[in-house]
Amino acid sequence: MDARTRRIVRAIGIRPGEGRRAGTVAGLFALLEIGRGLGEIGADTLVLRGFGESRLPDVLPFLYIGLGVVGLIVAMVYTAALGRVRRARLFVALLGIAAGGILVAWAGLMAGLELALPMLWLIVFGTSAVVMTVMWTLAGATFDARQAKRLFPLLTAAAIGGSFAGTLVAGPVTQLAGAESLVVLEAVALLMALPIVVDLVRTADRARPAATTATTSTATTARSSMVADMRSGFDVVAASPLLRLVAIAYVLLAICMFAVTYPFNISASATFETDAELATALGLLSSGITAASFLVSILLANRVYARFGISAGALALPVVYLGGFLVWLAAFSFPTAAALRFTQQVTQRGLSNASWSAFYGVVPSDRRAQALAFNDGVPVQVGTILSGVLLLAAGRILAPEQIFGLGAVTAAAAVVVVIGIRRRYGESLLTALRAGAAERVLDGGPGMTVLVRDPSVGAALLGALEAPEPGIRELAATLLASSDVPGGRLALRSALQDPDARVRRAAVRSLARRPGGFGPEDDVSDLGTTDPDRVVRAAVTVALACQDSEAALAFVDDPSDAVRAAAIARLGDRPLGTDGRAATIRALGDPRGPVRDAAAVVLAGDDGPTDGVVRVAVDGPFIASQAALHALAGRTERSGPDPAVRESVLTFALDRVGRAADLRRDRAAFGAHGERAPDDPGDLLVDTLAYRERDLLRAGLGALAVLGAPDAPGLIRRCLEDEDAQVRAQAIEALDSIGDRRLAHAVIRLLEDDGREDRRDRAAALDRLVHDEDPWLRRLAHVCRGDADLPDATRSLSDLETMLALRRVPLFEGLDPEDLQRIAATAVDRRFEPGEELMREGEDGDELVVLLEGSVHVDRLDPDGTVRHLMTYSAGEHIGELAVLRERPRAGTVVADATGARGLVVSGQALKAILRERPDAAMAMLATLAERISRR
Repeated sequence: MDARTRRIVRAIGIRPGEGRRAGTVAGLFALLEIGRGLGEIGADTLVLRGFGESRLPDVLPFLYIGLGVVGLIVAMVYTAALGRVRRARLFVALLGIAAGGILVAWAGLMAGLELALPMLWLIVFGTSAVVMTVMWTLAGATFDARQAKRLFPLLTAAAIGGSFAGTLVAGPVTQLAGAESLVVLEAVALLMALPIVVDLVRTADRARPAATTATTSTATTARSSMVADMRSGFDVVAASPLLRLVAIAYVLLAICMFAVTYPFNISASATFETDAELATALGLLSSGITAASFLVSILLANRVYARFGISAGALALPVVYLGGFLVWLAAFSFPTAAALRFTQQVTQRGLSNASWSAFYGVVPSDRRAQALAFNDGVPVQVGTILSGVLLLAAGRILAPEQIFGLGAVTAAAAVVVVIGIRRRYGESLLTALRAGAAERVLDGGPGMTVLVRDPSVGAALLGALEAPEPGIRELAATLLASSDVPGGRLALRSALQDPDARVRRAAVRSLARRPGGFGPEDDVSDLGTTDPDRVVRAAVTVALACQDSEAALAFVDDPSDAVRAAAIARLGDRPLGTDGRAATIRALGDPRGPVRDAAAVVLAGDDGPTDGVVRVAVDGPFIASQAALHALAGRTERSGPDPAVRESVLTFALDRVGRAADLRRDRAAFGAHGERAPDDPGDLLVDTLAYRERDLLRAGLGALAVLGAPDAPGLIRRCLEDEDAQVRAQAIEALDSIGDRRLAHAVIRLLEDDGREDRRDRAAALDRLVHDEDPWLRRLAHVCRGDADLPDATRSLSDLETMLALRRVPLFEGLDPEDLQRIAATAVDRRFEPGEELMREGEDGDELVVLLEGSVHVDRLDPDGTVRHLMTYSAGEHIGELAVLRERPRAGTVVADATGARGLVVSGQALKAILRERPDAAMAMLATLAERISRR
């Protein structure tokens, strides 16, 4: 593929590896739309000329009612069959039966049967509904939610192009072979589509994750009841607030569509006298519609979606209906009827269809087909039946102008419903992500404060303090702080003696926060000196000394991080003064996470000025900035967005995301990860660039919470890291529907751009990085260039050598350079002679050893006096972490093997600090321990 072709392909939204699938689906859409365009014009022409102007007002409503009934039956059978029949067989059967039905009805018409004409019309238009459902179901199964946003406009354009070709030739074909030939050509197109459908279904099944395939297979083979199968789509729709609104909108829009089609057809029948003239007029109008729809889908749709969100296309359709009916109330004629028909069809095909299809991205992929089939079937067909009934009654009771007024009211109702859909779309995407992340939240329930004041809940909390699980006891002790249940204080006093430190901490904090704080009868003073848990001791000390929260200021700079955190939390028990606010803002930059968390919680509940917090968020170091954003997000959730804060945070977030994109282009210059050895400085530079991108992205997502989407950042960040491409696609789509649109679009561009289109070469990237604002990027870029004038060369190279050695260990390979340096600064390089003991069984240990060379073995002394060999460790592994983590004596003796060993001795305190601050390091430690357990 040459450069020009690549640019064209990328311009229409096709990414590498998507070309064949996108082309096949687009070709299928075009083929089926060619047939549909020919068939519908042929059926309309035959009915309009066959019944004549005088009989049409009586016939058309009954045809609409019949179409709705047929469509409803087909939709119910189709929905039930999705759970019983393989999709390839189902879709082939549907298209084959439709083609056969058309040919049978055509043969009856040729034989002069009276019922053949209405039956042919019902089959042709019933087939259209089936074709649309099959098309979009296949598209939804082939592409994920994010691909759908890019590629659905292309598919819409392909369908429009096919419809254009079919409708354009309808008039000439009618003149040559009669209107009857048009329906035969539709049947031929349906038959030609069968092998393409089979290929697409098989490809989608192969690409489906194993778990999904297993679920689908089970659903296919299970012999559930037909009623249960038909209910499956209904259950999916009923469970989703978004899809319930979509179903209501479908009913209203179906009524609007036939309220336009009915007067248009009657007016067209009166205007044109022969079959050829009518077919040509309908074909030319349809061709104009498809041409305009094609241009809209290619040139306008993506821009509208990008600027206003994909749900904007859904809103456009009822707005067009409303405006058209208002025009008809003023002046109805064939030109105005054709104008509304033109505008409505262009909006629906070019802009709206992709929007409605995208809403189903909130449904799990294995249930999406049922939901789509139900909504495309039942609500649409109910709306079709209602339109026929209403038109039949209104045509005999109301004047034409009053019918147009009824249509305007229906369109206005649809506008209101679609506005509700737009509001629900982002929420539903987040709900879908939560479900995928196994999270559950209460929606619309009572607040926690109200909940714990319920007498029955208070009694349950007292009982929960006796539960065997420490986590339940801890939660009960925490909630009792806000409960005035009789016996609550006494129960908390008992919890001060709980064997689990977490429960004792919660009991101390709850007693301190109850009215009056600690009472003389609480008798907690001994805990401040005797409790084995330092956090409990700190909480008691601060609470006793700070019955007046202002006294807590004396503890905010205490050497103990537990005391600092307790003091900051105590400051939040009353409104912050100037000094308290300044101390709490300063604590946002504390090196320990619990202190920063306490400061963020206190500032989130503060009603004072936010200037200081905003300055930390915008200009502070990363950890302080993140804590400040949490504080501002909490304040936003509590009292709503602050316009003064919003603009500063938005500017900061856009700058962070822009810098991340710049670093990505630098990283792309160094090639794929893993092409260098772990101890290569270039590998550390590439990883550092990735870490910085990650942190910058987190900063951008964190700003979303301040800008009005408090639930989004953490959830979306986790989903963006999910292994399931569908979950990642939904997360990106959710970004496009919540929070500030400028920031969301900047983040999306970053996520979807791999940096390779505009990447620098390696030399240019290094030249830029040696002048970067980040000191570690500058330092590593100098090393990679081999610069002799590296600033602070001796220390930098010494630290770097130790850091590169640490990176060989799985526990440390995912750490930022700053964290590696923190460990390297405490690490001591030691050589152990053969037979020398590195660690002795039973001794207290507060360090671990990272082996750089040689090997060691671990022995344990059994009660009978024999020495048992446990295991051997070699270079790249670490030992001694269990004693550090458990704060218990060593469980074995570690001895250097015959060749001796060399290792880095790392401080246990430094290790625990890293594990508390960096979940990635903690997960690496767990993975290492799990691997060791599996080897035993």
